[in-house]
Amino acid sequence: MDKRGENVTVSVIIPAYNCSDYLANMVASIRKSGLNVLEILIVNDGSTDGTEKIALQLQEQSDDVRVISQPNSGVSAARNKGIREAVGDYLFFVDADDSLAAGSLSDVNGILDAQRPDMLLFGMVFDHYKNGAVYRRDAFRYPKRGTMLSPAWAQAFGDLYAYNMLSPVWNKLIRRDLILAHQVFFREDMIEMEDYLFSVQCLLSCEQIYLLDSVAYHYRQPEDERSTFDRLWRIPSLSEYMGPFYETAEQLEERFSKTGASCRAVSVSDRIYSMLFREKLRFASREQIRLAAQDMLSGRHADVIARRDPKLYQSLKDRRYTYVWIKRAIRRVRHRLAVQVKYRRSLRKRT
Repeated sequence: MDKRGENVTVSVIIPAYNCSDYLANMVASIRKSGLNVLEILIVNDGSTDGTEKIALQLQEQSDDVRVISQPNSGVSAARNKGIREAVGDYLFFVDADDSLAAGSLSDVNGILDAQRPDMLLFGMVFDHYKNGAVYRRDAFRYPKRGTMLSPAWAQAFGDLYAYNMLSPVWNKLIRRDLILAHQVFFREDMIEMEDYLFSVQCLLSCEQIYLLDSVAYHYRQPEDERSTFDRLWRIPSLSEYMGPFYETAEQLEERFSKTGASCRAVSVSDRIYSMLFREKLRFASREQIRLAAQDMLSGRHADVIARRDPKLYQSLKDRRYTYVWIKRAIRRVRHRLAVQVKYRRSLRKRT
């Protein structure tokens, strides 16, 4: 039902696991963002560090905060719990250790009331930390503002991904009735890029999106550079893991095939697979490189690596695992040096 003219409501969903140092700051930043929020749902995912106590204190202090506790089940399960419990017209997923820029979403309320887009997207910043201090900020925002109807946004799919508008869920508001009508939930069996998959599955049913050309969300980049690598090695076969990404991409391309829109969703899946495969090799031992190579070469998407990184593909095909390991080790050293230089520069700027 079209509710134009009525005030739109927003439910903010915060999955919270052992984030006692950050949770109150995120809630405060939501209030300062200018967004008209109906409720803030904090889903305590079995925390053991005092997060639940802080969440309950926030609930006591404000009528719009609601705390839901569950046994530790992972961030996707916590978000899914929030989807089922929320009552707002739009859902906004944020992480407890991040923040929103003050006043950055103040114009969103009027846009939602007037336009009723299926999805509203905005820019974000990656805050890179070292020793507890930000030494680098990378901002991503789409250079155009306004309504984009299908198939226009399908035509721009590759650009939207390149500007990091699709990969995260915390830079968008999505209509709750769309999510529920099509039963779109986060894959609880996935531990990497599940946000992107959720976003694209929502887009399967979207007609109108609205793009802001401003930056609102600050993502706290983990200081532990091995975190993504460690998660990826919990995935037995990256080739099999990519199956749902390609299936959803093919469904999206099929939707627009009759309109003439060149939706490049499958190409984006290729980019994701290539990126995850390289990340899986980043800190890998020689034996891990051998195992990753076997999975890639025997999998359904070996041609992706052959096209996107032919030198790496040939080296792995020739079983030159030591060579690949050395190249990765050199890159790690160069990266550590670059981080150290940027960190020292940031210290000089602060003084």
